[in-house]
Amino acid sequence: HINLGIAEIKGVYIIVGFGTDVPLHTDLAVQMAANLGPLKAVVDKLGVTVPMKFPADGKGNLGPLDIGFGFRPPSGVGLSIDLAVVKGGGYLYFDFDREEYAGVLELSILQIVTVKAIGLITTKMPDGSKGYSLVILLTAEGFAPIPVGLGFTLTGIGGLVALHRTVRTDVLRDGLKTGTLNSILFPTDPLRNAPQIFSDLRRVFPPTAGRHVFGPMVQLRWGSPTLLTLDLALLVELPSPVRVIVLGRLQVLLPDQSHPLVQIRMDALGVLDVSAETVALDATLYDSKILQFTLTGDMALRAGWGRQPQFVLAIGGFHPRFAPPPGLPALKRLGLQLADGDSLQLRCQAYLAVTSNTVQFGARVDLHAAGGGFSFDGMLGFDAILQLAPLAFEVEVGAALALRYHGRLLMGISFTGRLSGPTPWHVEGKAKISLLFFSVSVSFSRTFGSKTTPPLPAAVDVVGLVAAALADRRNWSGTAPRRSSPVVTFRETPPPANGLRVHPWAELTLRERIAPLNTLITKLGTAPIIGGPTTVTVTVTDRAGAAPWRTTPVSEPFALAQYVDLREDEQLAQPAFLPLDGGLTVAAEDVAVDDELGLAAPIAYETVLIDPTRPPERPKPGYVLSAAVLERVARFGAAGQAPARKRRRANTAVLVER
Repeated sequence: HINLGIAEIKGVYIIVGFGTDVPLHTDLAVQMAANLGPLKAVVDKLGVTVPMKFPADGKGNLGPLDIGFGFRPPSGVGLSIDLAVVKGGGYLYFDFDREEYAGVLELSILQIVTVKAIGLITTKMPDGSKGYSLVILLTAEGFAPIPVGLGFTLTGIGGLVALHRTVRTDVLRDGLKTGTLNSILFPTDPLRNAPQIFSDLRRVFPPTAGRHVFGPMVQLRWGSPTLLTLDLALLVELPSPVRVIVLGRLQVLLPDQSHPLVQIRMDALGVLDVSAETVALDATLYDSKILQFTLTGDMALRAGWGRQPQFVLAIGGFHPRFAPPPGLPALKRLGLQLADGDSLQLRCQAYLAVTSNTVQFGARVDLHAAGGGFSFDGMLGFDAILQLAPLAFEVEVGAALALRYHGRLLMGISFTGRLSGPTPWHVEGKAKISLLFFSVSVSFSRTFGSKTTPPLPAAVDVVGLVAAALADRRNWSGTAPRRSSPVVTFRETPPPANGLRVHPWAELTLRERIAPLNTLITKLGTAPIIGGPTTVTVTVTDRAGAAPWRTTPVSEPFALAQYVDLREDEQLAQPAFLPLDGGLTVAAEDVAVDDELGLAAPIAYETVLIDPTRPPERPKPGYVLSAAVLERVARFGAAGQAPARKRRRANTAVLVER
């Protein structure tokens, strides 16, 4: 604390370091504050560095020791300003070893708008190579609300730009429970929270060469006084694969912000992957209460419409015996803690889930009361699952009561039951009563209603249905391989009435979604198959018998339970769709070209001299290129090198067999 007038030395650093290039270095630095009236500044770790080396030849500037002197740049600079026009401050952070620079700025201009800026720049890529990457976050808040309709007002705008950086959605998903979005969506008090903000930005937007992220963000409020606050950011990551990331933070305070009886806070993350044709949405509740009761819970949605179609929506989790899709995080039940004391605890939980073929829901209440050495525990709950096709449902019910004294069971009652249906109805259960040193249990099981299995639909000819699908021209496509020059192109003409016009070198792809190929199937939906279980295969034959064919299976999404008889537990454990064979890609190893097309015939030529000053004319015989020379040079031209001169063409037929 040495006062130098306009400046003050607030602290002294003595830093000793060891390394490979410089065996020993000692730094002497200071933390200095300057007061220039309305402008105040703080400089951290500014000073000199003294590297010390021991030369191999033992000849240094100080005997065997070689000592140098250098300038040590500051690791941070802070500024604050207090004027009638502008108030605020900022901080710059330097890490020269990591080649990273960060800064925060917060200014209030004329008390009309507050501008916040956060930046993080690196000049070295993770692999040590030279390059740069940056993240810039800019927001404006505090201005007069702007009405946008439906009772909403715009109270904040901003944007994010990240160059040579990607978005770690897994970090964001894990950060929903730890408040990571607070560092991205309109961060509060960025000067005080700068270390946490920089740490979150490093983890969420790591350097990645060639990837860029940008997008706007808005802050909306609803109600007067404000009842709902919504912060949203729409980020786009480019180039391909293109991803759209939506970040959301919701706050609901009822009936007012000063004394809320209902307090709901939720963070949400949505990811749209255009290339993978999938969408994911995750949300979690935090610091939420109804009256004084804590409210918790998670929500997740997964949907896909491409090669792996799926749909899963879960609020609070799934049925205990249902296997969630891989990659889905564990979800906390939607719960309300009505009492959470040492002597009384009461908690309610619930969940709802919808998949492509099931509806699942359940609830549970847990009670614990204690006093005078006695404790009472009770539980009541149910889990239900409804299968849509074929229609079936199952409900499991459980209840239990226990009275203990100093942990010793005095009396206990429990019941578990199960109801399933509808053809036939089946109910079973077990009750147990425990009293001091003995217990009694009773079990029951009963089946009632019609046991007759409903009549099955008429048997179907699955082979005929597959053959009809393959005969549909819409299920065929042909693309020429990009590795080869096309040589010829098609002109724009109406498509043929029958058949498919494709390039001579095209790879033909045929696909169908009637039934999986090369798989033993026992039914088609709920209908049996003519002739019993069968396996449908598709083979390719060559009518000309000249060229070998190369075939590659094509996968299509199939719901296995629609084609194979599965037990109930197997249906719950199976994913909604499985990639099974649904077609073929057919390509010829060689392509033949008919001679009459002219591609394999000798090249005819004619020599003409063209002069812009006079009409075209045939040269005198002395200028005519000889056939022998032409024959030699033509083979190196485009026509002579065309693969069509060496390939052959053949006709194909696709047969569907049992």
